[in-house]
Amino acid sequence: MSILDDIKSGKCAIYGQFSALASIVFLILFGVLNLVSTLIIFAVLGWIFAGIIILIEIPFCTCCVNDTLTRMSRFFQANQFKAALYLVFAVIIWLSTRVGNSTMIISAIFLTLSSFFYGVAAFRKEDPAKSTFNGSTAQAATSTLGGRV
Repeated sequence: MSILDDIKSGKCAIYGQFSALASIVFLILFGVLNLVSTLIIFAVLGWIFAGIIILIEIPFCTCCVNDTLTRMSRFFQANQFKAALYLVFAVIIWLSTRVGNSTMIISAIFLTLSSFFYGVAAFRKEDPAKSTFNGSTAQAATSTLGGRV
């Protein structure tokens, strides 16, 4: 399955994942650009949000050895959780536009889109996103085959 197949799939969870990955780039980039302005607190919050999104969206380790870790991993991969979390992040970044005009508005737009797509995916009861763009399927195959692909 290619990236084009992911886009054509019509799954909102995939679209949410793509917009979340784009928001990572924008949060880091515009956080650096706004570091010298009056929005320094929002720049730092953008970096923190980007780090949290990286941990949620990019599967570093898909094989859990403990039942507690497996349950916790499922909770953080749920579309409802991602929709709520990205909505909170978006509201906080939108507040930065009330303080002053900045480029952080682009990050807020993409976080809002991520929240919307994950909310629609939760409403449709879609499975959590498994995109080929960030290596999810290759890592899942590695964990199910005991490290051999």
